[in-house]
Amino acid sequence: MKACRTRAFVLVSTLLLLDATAHGQSPFPNAKPEDVGVSTAALESMVREVRRWVDDGEAVGAEIHVIKNRKTILHEGIGWKDREEKKAMEPGTIFCVRSMTKPLVGTAVQMLIDEGKLALSDRASKFLPSFDNDKSRTITVEHLLTHTAGFRYTTMDKGLDGYKSLRDVADQAGGIGPSFEPGSKFSYSDTDTETLAAIVAVITGQPAETFIQKRLLDPVGMSDTFPVLGADRPDRARVSSNYGGTVGSWEKYWLHTDPPFFKYFLGAQSGYSTTTDYARFLAMWMDGGRVGDRRLLSDAAVRRALTPSKRMLMPGDPPGETPEFPTTLPPGKISYGQHWMIWADDAKPGAATLPTFGHGGSDGTTAIAFPDKDLIVCYFTQSRGGVTVMKFEDLVLPLLGLAAPKVAAVKRPTNDELAAYVGGYHDESEDSYPFVVMQGDRLAAEIPGNGLLVLDWPNADGRWKLAAAPNVSITFERDAAGAVSSMTVEQGDARRTMPRMKPAADLPTVDAVMALRHDKGGAEKIDRLRRLRYTGKIEIAAAHLSGDITIIADGPDRAVTRVTWAGGFEDTIVDRDKAWKLRPNAAPEAQDATLLEASRLSNPIAKLGDWRKSFSKLEVARKDKVGDAEVWALRLTPASLPTSTRYVSVKDGTVLREDSWIPVKALGMVPVITRFDDFRIVGGIPIAHHYVSDRGPRLGMVTVQFDKVEIDPDIPADAFALEHKGG
Repeated sequence: MKACRTRAFVLVSTLLLLDATAHGQSPFPNAKPEDVGVSTAALESMVREVRRWVDDGEAVGAEIHVIKNRKTILHEGIGWKDREEKKAMEPGTIFCVRSMTKPLVGTAVQMLIDEGKLALSDRASKFLPSFDNDKSRTITVEHLLTHTAGFRYTTMDKGLDGYKSLRDVADQAGGIGPSFEPGSKFSYSDTDTETLAAIVAVITGQPAETFIQKRLLDPVGMSDTFPVLGADRPDRARVSSNYGGTVGSWEKYWLHTDPPFFKYFLGAQSGYSTTTDYARFLAMWMDGGRVGDRRLLSDAAVRRALTPSKRMLMPGDPPGETPEFPTTLPPGKISYGQHWMIWADDAKPGAATLPTFGHGGSDGTTAIAFPDKDLIVCYFTQSRGGVTVMKFEDLVLPLLGLAAPKVAAVKRPTNDELAAYVGGYHDESEDSYPFVVMQGDRLAAEIPGNGLLVLDWPNADGRWKLAAAPNVSITFERDAAGAVSSMTVEQGDARRTMPRMKPAADLPTVDAVMALRHDKGGAEKIDRLRRLRYTGKIEIAAAHLSGDITIIADGPDRAVTRVTWAGGFEDTIVDRDKAWKLRPNAAPEAQDATLLEASRLSNPIAKLGDWRKSFSKLEVARKDKVGDAEVWALRLTPASLPTSTRYVSVKDGTVLREDSWIPVKALGMVPVITRFDDFRIVGGIPIAHHYVSDRGPRLGMVTVQFDKVEIDPDIPADAFALEHKGG
């Protein structure tokens, strides 16, 4: 029976592979796993587990490609390439590989160093005048290659449409400058690669993507790899649609038939590729920079790039101070070389053999080479915000002769059983209030300022792992009556127990809080409120951007927000049941239901009015404090967004803080903590004129100061037109 199962497994994988190789001669012919020393059972287990992830909604679709001794022993598609169109994932699918574009640029840089046209010690300012200033002048090519230039995760602040070219992006970065002294710390940054790509273009006298195509992709035979996906190539039926979100909640943000998501080469993240092509690329590096008899890189370049520089840290803020990038692959730590992730200790450079190396992409792709095992493993998904890429590492361990973590089968709780854990908990050490909520048919921990963290199913000991952080576990304790009484969070040796919140007997009803806001907020003046106009200034700290902001509200379900700055603008228009984004030189971009609801809930008239009209569920959770002010904390549940919390002053009913969510295209739900102050009476209504919003490590702080708020102003006739009129 086992032999029959083995033959069937190999046959299915082989048949799937034939479809992929129809697009070009595969450099990795098929072999039976046992013929190259790999257990078929380990591969079967890998496929089962990935299929379970897809079935559980942890990813929309996935493609696995395992190559041992340059022979394909597994190549399988699982789930959906496009879920709504019912197009199955299949081998040979073309994926957006995002940051896996970085090693392509890094390879181009190494080629130029080999040719003597570039040196690690060269300053970026030698090639880019925008870097010739007191802030950026000391940044070198080596700093950029090793992510030690000091830049934040990104310096882009206007969206892709706000720039005409890669050079525009690099020039802005040079003007903004680094956040810390170059060379002193590691800070993973798209800006570093964008700058390197701009330098490649200057030196070669041609677009960086053209150089990469001629000098790298063509010689390696990577015919299904595209530095930037043009409107007319490749066969769009082979390109996966892209999704963003989290477990059980995936929104398609790019359809394979849509215009290109990246309109120009953006060296850090615009590439598309297949598992087979990326394996060709890794194999060239494993072979010391050779393809057959042709040398593309010197041995010195390969050794240089694959020498650890500094320990790799997670992307985000503050730059150079984020946690280490997690891994379960040996040696249990990741360093960074010169545009490669390296599974090695940065304190021990210069190993006799090439180390394990590879790279990942934020849409959910990874490719890793194990030179000492002659093993290449590629795992591609299109589920941005998912965490299966990190979990996939455990499935690779048996291929390295190591034991995979044992996962005991458990009976999955029913929705009624899960509901017993739902509620608020008090983290007394942080004086914060995490909530456990339902996310589809899974539990999720809502941590203020840190997002919605989906929990894996509990193990036999009742431990719930965080899908995004497998080294963190949660257990729930029960009292003598069997009711859930507390939640304990463990990470390493750290352990915090948080008692479950019990509603105080003296909490007011929702109706009482709404009456307080109405009476203290202007009463009949709020009832008569029809239109508002806010004008002021906005600052986005992470992008060093400042500009003007105008908000015009015409009733609770119609508003336009206009942000303008030197050389750019962005408008958000909400007109009842539709919403659009407007940017320079681009057609109006319709917003999906989630973005529409977020925009409607931010309407200032809706926020000043009766919240019972905007939310499906309201609950007074507790009495709390914001600064020295006593507040009621209200939990507000909308139709399609996670629950938010508004902190209402016990004294006068004003909102002093809001913990909410904004859906960001291709990032999913981003938590936002906003504080309100500078309340002024306008037309008898107290209105906050100053907002400070913390949008997390990737998006940073946003400050808004309104100079003027007008009650019932005249609204221009074209205020809601789907084109920018200026002003």
